[in-house]
Amino acid sequence: MSALLFAIVVPLSAQKRTTGLERLAVVPFVNQTGNAQWDVLAASLTDTILLTLRLAEQVTVRDIGTPDPFSDAGRAEIVRAGRESRLDAILVGRLGLAEADRVTIETGLYAPSANDVVATESRTAFGAFDVLDAADELVVAVTSAITGYPVDFGALILEPSRADVVFRVYLDGALVGENINGIPQVLVGERRLDVTVVSRAGEQLVYSADLLIRAGEANTVSFPLPEITRTEADMIDTRIAFAERNFAVSGAESAVQAALDEVRDLIAGADRPGDEAALVLVQSLVDVEREFRRIDPAGYLFADSALRASEAIPVAWTFRKDLQNGGDKLGKRIRRTALAHLHMTRIAFALTLSESNWERADLLLDEIEQTQAEFGLGDAVLSERQINAYREARETSDRLVRRRRRPVPYLLSLVGAGGVGYGSYLVYTDAVGETIDDADALYEEYLAAGPDTVSTKRRAAEEKYDEAEFTELVQWSTIGAGAVTLVTGLLLAVRNIRQSDTYMRDWADDRYPRLMAVANGVAEYLEDDGRGRRSDTGEAERADLLIVGPESIVTLPDGGVDAMPLLVSVPAGEALVLDRAAVVPSDSTRVWERGFHLVVTE
Repeated sequence: MSALLFAIVVPLSAQKRTTGLERLAVVPFVNQTGNAQWDVLAASLTDTILLTLRLAEQVTVRDIGTPDPFSDAGRAEIVRAGRESRLDAILVGRLGLAEADRVTIETGLYAPSANDVVATESRTAFGAFDVLDAADELVVAVTSAITGYPVDFGALILEPSRADVVFRVYLDGALVGENINGIPQVLVGERRLDVTVVSRAGEQLVYSADLLIRAGEANTVSFPLPEITRTEADMIDTRIAFAERNFAVSGAESAVQAALDEVRDLIAGADRPGDEAALVLVQSLVDVEREFRRIDPAGYLFADSALRASEAIPVAWTFRKDLQNGGDKLGKRIRRTALAHLHMTRIAFALTLSESNWERADLLLDEIEQTQAEFGLGDAVLSERQINAYREARETSDRLVRRRRRPVPYLLSLVGAGGVGYGSYLVYTDAVGETIDDADALYEEYLAAGPDTVSTKRRAAEEKYDEAEFTELVQWSTIGAGAVTLVTGLLLAVRNIRQSDTYMRDWADDRYPRLMAVANGVAEYLEDDGRGRRSDTGEAERADLLIVGPESIVTLPDGGVDAMPLLVSVPAGEALVLDRAAVVPSDSTRVWERGFHLVVTE
């Protein structure tokens, strides 16, 4: 190839299609003006010529890279590529400066078979204001000469629905560019416009239309970009993975929620079920974990009634139908939350027994039974036998209460009190003495009476003496009998009252002595605000853990043994090691911070 590439003046526009060009390569135009502002024009010239030749389909356009035809190495590369690819011609071009700093645009056809430039075309611009016109004229002249017919152009203006998504534009299957606002020169005729985005599943078509391009007209095309791009998909994957790894890490709650909120914003408006499902799963994990961390033992122990699961743990309650015993990560956390609710309700039940608040104990027991059934936990906390035993005890206690309400002891007490009162009244009024005095007076009258009234006076005196004896008998009989009846009635009443009041207490003391002691200990701890006691005394910060689970023996961190539930203390910042598996395995290696925590074991 001659170093004076454009010295040969054989106008390309004068050549005819009969030159037999079938395989052609276009080398990018070179900006030799020394002004970087014309780099864009050089690239635009190359792209427009390439696109036009591909759309015209008169020649096969090959790619030989980007050699510089104005350097020795570049010229050698062009010669080699032309021969190896058996090209009929290679189009090269440049932007340069002429006199008075005018911009010249030159192009030429290099024929590998002749090893020389066989035709050229050039245009000169008199200033920056007309350089684009000069470029358009050159493109028309060159492409018309190669295709063999007059070429004309229209334009496309592209209006995507999103400005933050990378998209690719194709015309008749030829890639035009990425994220372009339009195509200023499009060969006239019917063209198919395709727009794609790169998503996790690969390059996806999001818009396609057949357009009629007319000379001198600009077509405006608006198209939606609803899909997630590869970059956005990577961002979604990264944030979901972060949330899934750290949702149970103490102190990371806000960061995890922020990551999920970003995922929600990224997939908003996009029809991507996979991303939606992943977001819902991790958000559910976060919500269940947050709910478990916020379980307040004081709310269970000091409430006036029973805390219902639907109100105390609404998130776990919502997912209860999907609970899989020992199953997936979400199922385990739902199970842990449900068991925590049940065990805290059971401890509240024991505390209520120790307080003889049987009505609240009934409600708590009903809640335990219902929650076990709703979550499909069987008899994880209280067995059917234990529940039935309590209810049988309550029925026995109720029978004793009904016995206490029977009127017989009270009637006996009332009759006895009446007898004692009447006899005491006779003693107080000295009814016997008065009757004897009356008899003595009658007897004296009898002694002083005449013969005609002796018999009458004597009988009257004897009757008075008999009345005095009877009154004395009634007096002491009513006192004695009344006293016996009163004591009997009182003893019966006291016995009934004592039996009904103490039966349930004795039953609870016999069945749940340790559980009631633990419940009272936890209640005292919470009432004393145990969260701050150790730091106030200058001791090292501690974490207080209430470990709940089956009532079985466990080995404590200090080597001792005890039965659950139990309240233990460990140094803050250290993990708790128990010989009992936690419902959620990560709890067995979790580092516990200062404060009060629940640990649920199987």
